[in-house]
Amino acid sequence: MDALSNQLESSIAMLSDLTSRVPKRIQMINQEISLCDQEINDIHHLIELTRLNACDGYKTYRDLQITLLKRRELKDVTGHTCSSSGTDGNERFA
Repeated sequence: MDALSNQLESSIAMLSDLTSRVPKRIQMINQEISLCDQEINDIHHLIELTRLNACDGYKTYRDLQITLLKRRELKDVTGHTCSSSGTDGNERFA
């Protein structure tokens, strides 16, 4: 009975630790999403306000794509999905 009690106490302590860390992790991820949003906005402004040659245009497109993919991965971690699409967010484009 004493071993069961110790195991229960250990499990409760682990659960308590987990529940205190999860909100902090979500907050960190949300901050990273916000940074991605800012970077996306900066790239949009660059596209809006400058004329890019083909090479620089492709590099800018690639920077935007990388940032968008990073943002999507972060949102997937926190469980954010695009509810307006009618999908569960797991589909990938070809």
